[in-house]
Amino acid sequence: MKKSLLFLLLVCAAVVSHAQTIVSFDFGTCECTGVFNATPVANVQSPVAFSRGSGISSNAGGGVFNSKGFSASSQATAQSGNEWHGFSVAPATGYQITYTSVSFPQQRSNTGPSSSIIGYSLNNGSTWTFAAVESVPTTLGANTWDFPDFTATGTVLFRIFTWGASSGTGTYRNDNVLLNGTAALIPVVTPVVTTTASANITTSSISFRGTVNAGGVSTNVTFNYGTTSSLGTTVAGSPATLSTSTATTVAANVSGLTPNTLYYYRVAAANSSRSANGNILQVYTLANTPAAPIVNGSTSNSLNVSIQTNSNPVITEYAIYESTTGQYVQADGTLGAAPVWQSAATWASPVTVQGLSESTPYSFQTQAVNGDGVETPLSASATGTTSIGAPLPVRFADVYVKSVNNYREIGWTNLTELDVQHYIVERAGSNGTFAPVATIAARSNLGDKVVYRWNDETTNTDVRYYRIRAVEYSGEELYSDIVRVENNGITGKALLVRPNPVRGGVIRYQAEVKAGRYQVALYNASGLRVINREQALGEGVNSLSLEIGGLAAGIYFLELRQADGTLVGRQSVVR
Repeated sequence: MKKSLLFLLLVCAAVVSHAQTIVSFDFGTCECTGVFNATPVANVQSPVAFSRGSGISSNAGGGVFNSKGFSASSQATAQSGNEWHGFSVAPATGYQITYTSVSFPQQRSNTGPSSSIIGYSLNNGSTWTFAAVESVPTTLGANTWDFPDFTATGTVLFRIFTWGASSGTGTYRNDNVLLNGTAALIPVVTPVVTTTASANITTSSISFRGTVNAGGVSTNVTFNYGTTSSLGTTVAGSPATLSTSTATTVAANVSGLTPNTLYYYRVAAANSSRSANGNILQVYTLANTPAAPIVNGSTSNSLNVSIQTNSNPVITEYAIYESTTGQYVQADGTLGAAPVWQSAATWASPVTVQGLSESTPYSFQTQAVNGDGVETPLSASATGTTSIGAPLPVRFADVYVKSVNNYREIGWTNLTELDVQHYIVERAGSNGTFAPVATIAARSNLGDKVVYRWNDETTNTDVRYYRIRAVEYSGEELYSDIVRVENNGITGKALLVRPNPVRGGVIRYQAEVKAGRYQVALYNASGLRVINREQALGEGVNSLSLEIGGLAAGIYFLELRQADGTLVGRQSVVR
């Protein structure tokens, strides 16, 4: 039992001996009308001055630090009125102090301050850590504040605030004030720093992030950043200073950046003896959401779309979305399911969006993406409407001439009459010069088939050719094939291909027949029939056409037969 007690006493003695008196204010026979300087232990800045606040004055008294003139009624008014006794302590360069306790014997006169409180500040009085409020005795009494140990490398203020005096002549005094702790070299610790992924990224701001393990030593935290790996700009971290012994998250919220721009950054930390830099990471700011595109240039099957970059840099890429179809504009101007990302310079200016339906509204939006692949929301939409399709071209059919008694009947059909103002019948003699002889107003203009007849009662036997000229409201003019008339309307040949070889993928031919239904067939050089159709023909010379656009080049044979199979005419055709 005695051995156990002895061991406990030795342990306690070892713990107590770890701390020492850093500074002792033994006022002895001092009248202390000003400040009292005491010499601290080694490695603490010297001297250490015990002084009073400006709100009170000295009161002579041997062997104690004595003051009078107290008027504060509360702790707050004592603090604001500078009614205090106190001192400040700082370690020598390269050292730190670990503080453990402070002893401050105190006494008041019968009319002096009745309450007191002691505290310390690590930031020159901006914030305080206080002990409990004490009642000040009228006889000198010992007071010790055994606060949780803390370590500091800078100046620490200790102050005793007093209040509640019943008379301005009342006094307050301290005697033999002791501050306990340990002064030691600041440990040589290298901070451990890591740059981590940034957060809260916008078009103009980034929150750079990292972690710092300060190793228990006061450490300053900064961030370096710039648009190249050389960085160049330094800002304080948050927190700007820490002394933790574990990895602690730090940040720097930086604004005023440019959109869709690559920034390099790293975290850095430094204490009084060592510094360290984190790894360099990269991050892009977001791109600006584009303004609504400009849509114009309407045709019956296309619209022009111009991208509005909204001050994004030239590296920014864009996709164009069409909300009516739910598709994206492709690189070739068609619409497709997947977005195509290209810079504004790569997209044609404007982009001609093709393959649209006529007289249909289409709504376009654009979307930007930054260098990290983060897409903006879609822009506001802009709508354009394709135009009504151009009128179908005049399609002449069944152009013919036949003799009736003592005049010639000229007939023609427009298969798709639309926007036609009138027709002009023209004829030519053996010299081939055409002249107008009749004007016939258009009757329908509904895009449907319309049949026309006109009688030429001229007795001019030199008339050889007829043609029809269609004049549209736009001023455009289109001509029918030329119908040749010989021997009073008889050509002498039932089937005539002109021109031959054919041009433009269409066989144009004339058939001089009696009115009725006929079979038109086209055979290739091997005798295989490749086209076959039935057609009603009028009396006389009929001007006809047969489309062969899909057939290969070569020699073909065109046949015309009556409905019962009787051959009317056969002619070779060169494709």
